[in-house]
Parts: sequence; C-alpha cells; structure tokens
Amino acid sequence: MGPKRTTAPHRECIDLGHYPIAVCAIAADPNNADPIAVDPIAVLIPTVVGPQAAALVQSRAMPDEASLKYGSRKKRMKRERLPETIAAVTAPHAGVADLAGTALGAATDSLANRFPTLAEMEKLTRALTLSREEANAARRKIESLIQTISLLTQNVNRLEQEVAHVHHYAYHDELTGLPNRSLLRDRLNQALVQAARQNKQVGLLLLDLDGFKNVNDRLGHATGDKLLQRVAQRLLACIRGGDTACRYGGDEFVILLPEIDSEKKVADVAQKLRAHLAQPYTVDDQAISVTSSIGVAVYPGDGNTQDDLLRRADVAMYLAKARNNASMRYSSSRGLNGFCR
Repeated sequence: MGPKRTTAPHRECIDLGHYPIAVCAIAADPNNADPIAVDPIAVLIPTVVGPQAAALVQSRAMPDEASLKYGSRKKRMKRERLPETIAAVTAPHAGVADLAGTALGAATDSLANRFPTLAEMEKLTRALTLSREEANAARRKIESLIQTISLLTQNVNRLEQEVAHVHHYAYHDELTGLPNRSLLRDRLNQALVQAARQNKQVGLLLLDLDGFKNVNDRLGHATGDKLLQRVAQRLLACIRGGDTACRYGGDEFVILLPEIDSEKKVADVAQKLRAHLAQPYTVDDQAISVTSSIGVAVYPGDGNTQDDLLRRADVAMYLAKARNNASMRYSSSRGLNGFCR
C-alpha cells in the first residue's frame, strides 16, 4: 500500500509514518478564479532543506508534456508563476537550511577534532614503538639483575658457609670434630672460675694412646686417622653432656670434668675410659687394639691455674706411660704417685 494522503485547504500533505519529512504542496493561485490545480504531487522537503529543495519543487511542479496529456488533471500550470510559488515554498525553510549547514559544519569540526590526523597517528605510532623498545630493554635489564642477584646470593651463602666452617674449626679439630686446645683453655678457665665460686673441684685427665705410632707405621696414616676418629667417638660416649673431650694433639686427648664433688668421680671416669678404649677397633676390616696411659690432675689440690693443671697432668701421664702401659697416675704434687691398673 502507498502512503496515506490527508487533504487540507491550499495544501496537501502525505503521512509517511515514522519518517521525519515535511510535506508541502504547491498552493493554488488565490487571485485566479480557476485555481491552478496540480496533480496531487506532494513535494517532499526534508527537515533540513536548502537550494536542493527548490530544485526538487521546481522539477516536481513542472510536469512534462506526456504527464499533462495523460495525467488525471490536465490543466497546465502557468510557468510565470512557478518562481513565486517555489519561493513561497522554500522561503520558510531558508533559516532551517542555514541552521542545518551550521550544524553540519559543527559536526564536521567535532569529528575532525575527535579523530587524530595522519601526522598525529604517525607520531603516536612512533611513540608506541619507542615505548615498546624501552619496555623490552627494561625487561632484559630486570632479567639480568635477577640473574646477578641470584649469583650474589649464592656467593653470599657460600661465603657464610665458609666463614662458619672457618669459625668452627678455629675451635675444633678438623679430623675428629672435638674441641681443640683453644676451646679447651676457654672452657677450663670458665670451669675454674665457677668451681672457685661454688667451692667445687675440677678434674683434668690427659691420656695418650699406647702404640699408636706402630699403627701408623704398619697400616698407614689413613688408617691411623680413622682410628683416632673411633677413639673420639668412644671418649664422647664415656662423659657427661657438660664435660669436654678435646684432642690435644697427635694421639693425645684431654678430658675436662667441671664441678665434681670428689676425687672418686675422677677415678671412676678414668677407669671407664681405659676400659672402653682398650676394646678392639675395626678399621677397614682390620681389628686394631690399643691401650691408653692417663695422667690426672685435680683443682685445687694440683694447681689453681689451667697451666698448672695441664702441666702436672702431662707429667703424670708420661710417668704412667714410662713406668707401665695401660696405667693411670695422679699428679705427684699431691703425694698420690701410685699406679692403677
């Protein structure tokens, strides 16, 4: 179906539904008794009109000969009145056209401002490329720094382990792991101070392995070192947690017994040590038997300083070793110069 027409005096309009289009018809000449009838041709002028609308009106209001001949209404329109009629139709819309032109120009300017130019696009592209390159360079630098930090961390850990190792073996024997002379002297000094404050005694045992030189000569130093490690383990098994077993040098060991109540305690420990050390050792599938000679010194009877105690225990040990192997002797300064088997 075509659009629905509605008729009003001197104008004809077409209802086009939802389309916002102004509809005008050429009015009849009011001075002519015989109105100029126009074939119901509606001149559709858009809401925004301009010179094109006038041309549209003129072209639609001037039918050709064929149209006049075969149209339903065949009265001619006087050509001299067309300009006035066109002007009458288009004049009310001249301001609208200007306003539409202004709006169109503003919209064009807005669109131009909204979208960057080609030069600006190229500038943005270069900036983006540079930013990506800088980001990649920064990422590579970060990865390099992470690797450097990892290496530094490993070096620091290694150095800390080396420092801990050096510190440990500054006070311990590297072969047996027992305290060395430096740590023994420190602990002996503390034990003497504590004993003097609490009126206690301190026992010091210096022992030497009998025949150890023969083990080294016969089986080699590697076997002799393993034997010393076994001896250190047995010494630790024979003493209390607060006592100290020290490798004094070579095949000599020192046992420090702090805070003892009587000399009998020292004698009991010495006998226990001799019994455990005399049991055979198995080193590299070979059975090895060694004995020990022990010299004993007790604070405060044998001396008040660590040097006095060490010296007198050493003398007692050599006397026991020279007189009879596998024996124990107290310091002669106390009048206890007997031997114990």
